[in-house]
Amino acid sequence: MSRGITSDPDRLLREARALAQLRHAGIVAVYDVAVAGRCCFVVSELLAGPSLSRWLEDHRPPVVEAVQIAAAVADALAHAHSRSVVHRDVKPSNVVFAEDRRPVLVDFGLALTDMDVAAERGIVSGTPAFMSPEQAGGRGHRPDGRTDVYGLAATLYAMLCGRSPFRGRSHADIFRQVREDEPQPPRQLRPDLPLELERVCLKGMAKLPGDRYTTAARLRGGAAARGRPSPRRSRHLLRPRSPRVRRVWSHRSRRLLRARSAAREPNGDRSRYSSVCANRTRATKTRWNA
Repeated sequence: MSRGITSDPDRLLREARALAQLRHAGIVAVYDVAVAGRCCFVVSELLAGPSLSRWLEDHRPPVVEAVQIAAAVADALAHAHSRSVVHRDVKPSNVVFAEDRRPVLVDFGLALTDMDVAAERGIVSGTPAFMSPEQAGGRGHRPDGRTDVYGLAATLYAMLCGRSPFRGRSHADIFRQVREDEPQPPRQLRPDLPLELERVCLKGMAKLPGDRYTTAARLRGGAAARGRPSPRRSRHLLRPRSPRVRRVWSHRSRRLLRARSAAREPNGDRSRYSSVCANRTRATKTRWNA
């Protein structure tokens, strides 16, 4: 890292030491840091790759797999946030797969600790397409975990839809979209997505930090709950669609209601009601097993 970009070597060392304390399977390990002349050197873990952005060029992950990747990154972010470190540049190219296919969050070059935020006032930093509105508006001096929640939700959007939330001809155009426009709903690009998962994704990319998930863990929980396959209902509970079968079904339903009403009368014939119930259950099983 050039000293012309970050001119305070003491601050670089403080940040590097903070990153070195992050011990998590989903965060790249930092082994050493040194300042030599106008450059800062950070020695970190070597990962096999590819990056998530490179992998997405050839793959369209199923919903469950995309949610699993996002959940793993959310766990890593929650660990960093618990130690007052905000990444500020969460995007697919900063997620790299290890040899065991474990997604690892890398490149904490924009990370800030709570003690260093005053030094960044007025600076626009991050990657435009995945940058939060407060960063795009030059308010990057006030980052917190919700800034990373936005980047993670935008990364989930890219995995689900096959494209970034905002695209433009220039950085200025993308900055304007991030600040002012709403992203295209994911279900317009991928109709098979669960509606609740779309809501989770859009909530994570809300313009105002107060409208987003308060923590990465909450985003993880929402995405995991909405992204898993819904349990399949028993087939014998579904109403038949064929007109002929519907008529038979309605006739049996009326007969069942008459038998139940008769069974409720004083000295009613309960055995007939039980017989009708048994016949209906047997007929339903026979229909579905045919």
